Amino acid sequence: MSMIHVYYRTKLSLFALLAATACSAAPGDTAANASETAAPAPEVSSAPASSAPAAAPATGKITLSPPADAAAIDQGRQAAEAAGMTDVSVTEAQSFRLLAGTEHVATIVAGEGKEADAINAGCFVALVQDGNASVVPTMGSGEWEAQTCLATKALGLLSSEGTVRIGVIYDGASPNASGTEPIVLVWDRAGGTLRIDEAASKRASLAGASTIKALRTAAVQ
Repeated sequence: MSMIHVYYRTKLSLFALLAATACSAAPGDTAANASETAAPAPEVSSAPASSAPAAAPATGKITLSPPADAAAIDQGRQAAEAAGMTDVSVTEAQSFRLLAGTEHVATIVAGEGKEADAINAGCFVALVQDGNASVVPTMGSGEWEAQTCLATKALGLLSSEGTVRIGVIYDGASPNASGTEPIVLVWDRAGGTLRIDEAASKRASLAGASTIKALRTAAVQ
């Protein structure tokens, strides 16, 4: 074999040795180099997006608190007039804020006024709640159309938890007699309305209830 052939074989062997050494480099070194240059993966949260909880309705024992707010008194008066009543006036001394715990949730407005088709002067109670006013004609209307309402004498709570009942004592007159007349109202807190409980009102009237305390006892029997 010539020296030239030995030279080229030796050179090729050196190239093969270098290539084998490069291919056998530690894989950890290659991974380390890659981690230095690769951008970090973004963090992905699997938690759902939070939303603000809905406001819970006010809870707690209902109480009456004087005085009624002036804006609610005006709204109650306007609602009575919008319902067709004339000669409307408000008895502010018997108008109150309704509190659930310490939160003002509604206003009761007591007043006097005559309905359009009524024979006698009447009275009413208005409820102002969540910016809306509803009016309930009482004396001088419906079952009490033959009686004249002279004044709202007293207004108070008959029950303050569960079904909330409100009692009103009126000074009234009829062709044959005059005296006090009790009426029981039920407050629908969810609907924001009042209605007359005629059965309880009749029981209280037959019992001769002339005070809120007596009305409270007679209405629940």
